[in-house]
Amino acid sequence: YLPDAVAMHVAFPHYPMRGALEELTFYLSVYTLEGKWLGREELTSQFQFCPFSFTEERSFRKFGNTIQNSCDIDLSQFVSRDQQQFYELFLLDSNGSLVQIPVLIKNLHNESSQKPNTGTGSSGWRLMTRFFTYDNISGKESLAGNPTIIRYARSITLRVPLQGTDDARLFLPLLVIDFREKLSANIGTGYAEFLAEYTLDADGFMSTALVIVILLSCYAAVWGFFKIYVWGRINPENYDPNSYFKNWIANAVLTMMQTWSHLMFWCLFLMSAYWFIAFKLQQEAFVLLPPLEEWDDHYGHFDGLFGVILAFHTITVIAIIYRQGHADIFFVDWERPKRVQVQGELMDKVSVWRTLFVANEFDEMQTFRYVHVGFTLLLVLLVLEGFG
Repeated sequence: YLPDAVAMHVAFPHYPMRGALEELTFYLSVYTLEGKWLGREELTSQFQFCPFSFTEERSFRKFGNTIQNSCDIDLSQFVSRDQQQFYELFLLDSNGSLVQIPVLIKNLHNESSQKPNTGTGSSGWRLMTRFFTYDNISGKESLAGNPTIIRYARSITLRVPLQGTDDARLFLPLLVIDFREKLSANIGTGYAEFLAEYTLDADGFMSTALVIVILLSCYAAVWGFFKIYVWGRINPENYDPNSYFKNWIANAVLTMMQTWSHLMFWCLFLMSAYWFIAFKLQQEAFVLLPPLEEWDDHYGHFDGLFGVILAFHTITVIAIIYRQGHADIFFVDWERPKRVQVQGELMDKVSVWRTLFVANEFDEMQTFRYVHVGFTLLLVLLVLEGFG
């Protein structure tokens, strides 16, 4: 599937531009089961089986407005419905022409009983142009009886990809349908979903992010080995020859985990900040989020990396708490003693309150925070409310 570009230029509704469309218009060509054309109608709520409001009926047509409407529906409504109709979907281009939108049926079976439309790779896809949203005819054993099997569109996704160029043009949209079948004897309820998403191919960004992660991992390895070398110089083997190798291995592993996770955290933070700033503050459309259906290819990498970082940081924090809990602390007071005469004898006298004061200050330093709670709450309020 190699999408062609359409002639229209698009813009966000809040930032209108001359000659750019803020709302897309789709049309459905309607056919009977025998192939008779019934006319053309504008796409509004034909793909939504779930309840919706008046604003939700047309909001998915506004550029950049991703809409997801899902619920559990009563499938018995399809048993007694009129004969299903077939559709062909078109996009009204800026030059007035109707551009036909291809349809990808996810669970399509070919002649070899294989599913060529599964997966994210589009090289082997088999696209259609005509489709239906429910089928209560092919499951009938007789023309006068009720169908024994109902087939309905469990998930309908209208995907509108942005080219990512300076002129804010679109590729040809794609309609993705996932069908389900259910026996009429235990029809019950079923899940239904309609998703309209405006996306951008993020393969270029993911390749760049992979290179950055590899380079930072190499830097973390070099910096970690240097820290291990410094620890070895400060803690020579003759201090504890019996357990030196075990302590060296434990320290090396913890040092590597702490160094790598610290660098990767800031790497993910800066990448997330890029997407947040570029997506929220853009006026001309050039950045959109990757499609949700390709979660494993885009969002899954972030989730996996963040999970590893969280695990490494948790282990290092537990190790630090363990070290502090098993450390022996000695206070050496270098104050010169005052010699006083007690019962005719000269004795050295140092006030015990000085030692207690030093120990108390040391204890307070153990609970010192680099983060101020009040400032953090104000910063969160600024981001959520001030920046929208």
